Amino acid sequence: MPALHWTLRRFHCRHTHHLLAVDALGLVQTPAGKRLASWLLRYHRDYLAGAIDPDVRICDFQNQIIHVEDGYWGGGPRVAQLWYHRLLQNLQRRDFRKAAQSAGILTHYFTDALQPLHTGETRRESLVHLPFERSVFHCYDAIRQHWIDDPLRGVFRLTDHPEWLRHAMLHGAQLGHQKFSLLVNSYRFDDGVADPTAGLNNVSRSAMAEVIGLTLTGLARIVERAAQDAEGLLLAPLPCAGHTAPLIVASIRCPQQAWAKWREANRSKRQAMAIAKEYRKRGFLSKHLPHEVDIKQRVNQVRRDEKIYQAAMAERARAKLANQSDATRQDHPKVMTVPIQEHTVCPPEDHASAPAVKSVDRIDARLLLAAGYHTRAQLAAAETQQIHAELQRLALTKTGQRILRGQSPPSLEAVHEEIRRSSQGQVA
Repeated sequence: MPALHWTLRRFHCRHTHHLLAVDALGLVQTPAGKRLASWLLRYHRDYLAGAIDPDVRICDFQNQIIHVEDGYWGGGPRVAQLWYHRLLQNLQRRDFRKAAQSAGILTHYFTDALQPLHTGETRRESLVHLPFERSVFHCYDAIRQHWIDDPLRGVFRLTDHPEWLRHAMLHGAQLGHQKFSLLVNSYRFDDGVADPTAGLNNVSRSAMAEVIGLTLTGLARIVERAAQDAEGLLLAPLPCAGHTAPLIVASIRCPQQAWAKWREANRSKRQAMAIAKEYRKRGFLSKHLPHEVDIKQRVNQVRRDEKIYQAAMAERARAKLANQSDATRQDHPKVMTVPIQEHTVCPPEDHASAPAVKSVDRIDARLLLAAGYHTRAQLAAAETQQIHAELQRLALTKTGQRILRGQSPPSLEAVHEEIRRSSQGQVA
């Protein structure tokens, strides 16, 4: 594993997401987590491809942010939970190649949640976003070593709450946002465009070391939790994967990956220079605004406009209701007294002889229709016991209970009397 790990870091990692995804596997501690990590390294091409898929293939940039001061707006936790479930499903089917891709995508959403520049939005953040991420990539090894050498380095721990992944991302975003203003305002924009390593001063590197340390340990804990949950579903431990063949393939592809890494570095440099040129010329970004920043701003603007529209509609509805109340308001009516006439109520004897409303003396026609008796001839031809049994069964159903409305089902005598009336041609 160390040889494969070194090869991937040296030649195959072209983005910070790649480095975080690979380095986190080295911090996995549990036996189950190490078994899962062996499969992620075996299918490293799918794992590394998934680590940048949200930026390259999916492009759902509004789900890669958590704006802490805006009510934790952003779809990152929801989408990360979705990919975690897909990871478990693939592991349960023992489809380790797709599991590696799902795990890579999951690492992207988790790491972006902790990235300080993904936890807020200002005009300067839009300007320095891409150059800052470029500087972090070029200074990654030095920043990571700073975290390793720190005796008080922080680590990430997960809770046992059912929504532990969501809580971890929201808590991580809160910690990352504490560095937002510092990193945005202290970034040396002009120096960073010319030389990525010059964009971050010592204070910024120290702040990013803490963020990267939390991100790496958080990813390691997620891999351990995923392995634990998968083995719980399988009721058996995951197998271990060999790395001889993957190491050979990764070594053969080193020249190709080195060229791809060089090409990606040049593309990122051209983008940073174009941003700096447009900003110096116009004072703001439009044409060369990074896609992720542009989409994030557009989606956020739509959300703000929708909130303004909803508030206006609610105010209009309240005003309309107030106007209707004013138009229909009338003076209180005059109070008049009317003498009560005596002996207007029926005598008590009539009430005593009146039938009680506990049952009816005739069977409800709807009950007979629901039982299948639609004509008097059908009712007259049927047996008393048969009709009584069918009505008793119907009374136990929701239809019968709705017809009876709390009354008792007809007795055998009532059924007999109804059949007698039908035989005499009376209307039921």
